[in-house]
Amino acid sequence: GPAMADPVPSLGPEARACLEVRLLGQFSAAVDGVELDAARWSSVSGSDEFNQLKEDTFAWSRANLPKITIVEQVKYPMIAATNLRNVAEAGYAIASNFSGEQLWFEQ
Repeated sequence: GPAMADPVPSLGPEARACLEVRLLGQFSAAVDGVELDAARWSSVSGSDEFNQLKEDTFAWSRANLPKITIVEQVKYPMIAATNLRNVAEAGYAIASNFSGEQLWFEQ
């Protein structure tokens, strides 16, 4: 087929080689994960092989997948006028940011 246009023509040869190695590494890691998953689901559940493949899959996931940490009990600031009323000062104060119809101004 026709040659594709270079998506990043400004890259020098060293940077291009580094990018290609990173992309190949990511592709290789993805293939490894798919192969581990397929092997695990092809083995007998509870067998030594299955348990080892399960541990290998978990190790692969820890090494290759991003971890999103959930944060709880965070302080959510709300900047308001001093005469705004019914503003929560405890509990789920973030609700005040989404329920303006429950707030009023004292005259």
